Amino acid sequence: MNNSYIRIRHILCLVSMLVGLNTYAQTDSDHSKKFNAAQTPYQFQWDMDVVSDYRSRGLTQTFGMPAVQGGVGLMLPNHFYVGNWNSTVSSGAGYPGALLETDLFGGWAQQVDEYHINTGIYGIIYPGSNVSNYVFSPFKTGMSSGMVHNGAVFFAVQRGPFSVQQNIAFTNFESMLSPTGASTAGSAYTNLTGNFPMSSWTWADGGWSLIAHAGYQYVANYSVASYVDWKLGIEKNLPVCGLLTWHIHRPTPMVTAALQPLALNHTALTSTLTVVASGRVQR
Repeated sequence: MNNSYIRIRHILCLVSMLVGLNTYAQTDSDHSKKFNAAQTPYQFQWDMDVVSDYRSRGLTQTFGMPAVQGGVGLMLPNHFYVGNWNSTVSSGAGYPGALLETDLFGGWAQQVDEYHINTGIYGIIYPGSNVSNYVFSPFKTGMSSGMVHNGAVFFAVQRGPFSVQQNIAFTNFESMLSPTGASTAGSAYTNLTGNFPMSSWTWADGGWSLIAHAGYQYVANYSVASYVDWKLGIEKNLPVCGLLTWHIHRPTPMVTAALQPLALNHTALTSTLTVVASGRVQR
């Protein structure tokens, strides 16, 4: 390894720590993508992350503040799996009284020729939340009773660098009702993603990828609350820059760059430098 590469690597590590802004964490049921048909039954998985901003469906769940996340999962016979995933959230992000999101999910993964198929069901609860304490919002004018929750089915297909996923809620969407009091069950989120490794980008030891995402959140019986979100940028896999679990957070509109400083799992310690432009369009 030559000295110039070492210097470039250290510069990237330093830049990712000092310039780091928003890390885009998992979207609903994205954590199921770690399961695939090639895995052996009863294979146990776990992961832990510290991210600078937890975003779900393009919306921050922590108001731009860091989040601690972790989950476990188990591959079962015949390509079935079950799992649990958790993240800290902000009570003011629509979860009155809650500081934790808990996801329970199960699914089935299969491969047909070049197509990777993943389908299942998941439920999300926010322990400690109570919608009776909800503060009025122009986009959430009515709430059902009890703890904030969401249940949905999902179906995803991946071929090469492209993937598409459809989530359909069978409960009121995050306990939300329409302005007329109608149910929002049947709300759906469409997720289109592309991740393109750039093998020709060999500088700084390679490991570069182009990333692109477009999503559409449809809210049943409440069209004004529907919106589009998008993301476009590059990623660079880096060696772990020391056991760092914190970094400076400085929000900049529309453009973000981040280091996910420490990602722990059963195989490796990794860090990722991500530079993206992102946005959301409300109808």
